[in-house]
Amino acid sequence: MRKSLSVLKAWRRLCAGALIRNRMEKAFAHLAEKTTGAVCFAKGSDKVISRRFLRIGMMAAGLITGIAFAGAALPAKAREILPQQNPYSAFLVPTQLTFFEGRFFLTDCYHDRVLIAREAGTPPRQWQAMDAAFDDPHAVAFDGQIYLVVDTEHNSVVTYRRRGEVFEELQRIGGVGTRPHYVVWQDGIFYVWSSMTGEMYLFARDELPGSFQIHLQEVKALPNLLGSYVRSFLIEDDRIYLPCVNLKCICAVDKESFALKEVYPVPDEVAGIVQIVKIEDMYYITVSTDSLGDHAKACFIRTPSLAALSDPQTGYEVITGQVGGVPYYLTNIGNSWYGPVPRGDGRSTILRFDVFMHKIFNVKEYTF
Repeated sequence: MRKSLSVLKAWRRLCAGALIRNRMEKAFAHLAEKTTGAVCFAKGSDKVISRRFLRIGMMAAGLITGIAFAGAALPAKAREILPQQNPYSAFLVPTQLTFFEGRFFLTDCYHDRVLIAREAGTPPRQWQAMDAAFDDPHAVAFDGQIYLVVDTEHNSVVTYRRRGEVFEELQRIGGVGTRPHYVVWQDGIFYVWSSMTGEMYLFARDELPGSFQIHLQEVKALPNLLGSYVRSFLIEDDRIYLPCVNLKCICAVDKESFALKEVYPVPDEVAGIVQIVKIEDMYYITVSTDSLGDHAKACFIRTPSLAALSDPQTGYEVITGQVGGVPYYLTNIGNSWYGPVPRGDGRSTILRFDVFMHKIFNVKEYTF
């Protein structure tokens, strides 16, 4: 059952990706014929369309994105969810493990649910589903009162609040780019990344006293990344780092203006970056594939400088063996780092490790 579900999802992604590319190519070809004044740049064969026509092209391609279409909450269902026991004996491509209000939250992506448990090592069937009304959820964030789940294949975000053991669905907000993957809450803002459109959606709490509603405050875009796959981002001081699989680079943008500041080339061997996190003074990077999409090349690396990554000989250290696997997203919980490991052999693994003065220790693997 798990295998057939995985194949079905993979096929759906392949078809969806081809459809999106086809529609975008036709839309931009049409724009090139019908408009003048568009500023285009080229780097190799990767064309970048100016921000002036980015929104127009996206709309012509039939992709629901941008301020004109995004941020509208669907009618409230007043749905209350009492978490139910997880029916599966293994996780299926888990992507993130987080911890809020005394509970671990696990996005069991291909099972279309977010699970909760008191202990990270809880066997899969003993986790409970916070909700299962998603399609490939990838990440969860929490602002102290509101939970926000990134509902990837629905191009949406869903918010909840917890009352005792019950979760109350607050809003479903659609039109959040194309396949949003990742979310971070910082300084009163939920930063939500659309993985295929080069857009960051900023959601803020309504200012009304006692309100548990959020609204779309702004959309920031880097046109260079339109149509390229970016799974996550790192906010560090006044910059945001965006690892782009297709372009084999890491783009650094200004946090406020989203202006492109730096581009760090990445070798073919580690081009399929999932996430970058800063631990002490080094960047730890999880890699899903090489530039050709070979999952057998998955690895976990670290480097003192993103600029050094371009040298595959000395630019980074492979630490896969020290940790025991390659996590998807990493989260710091109680001074330890946790990450689920998507495996293709039917096993489910959650890794935990500590780092002090660059030494990796207290490695723990929960395998089911």
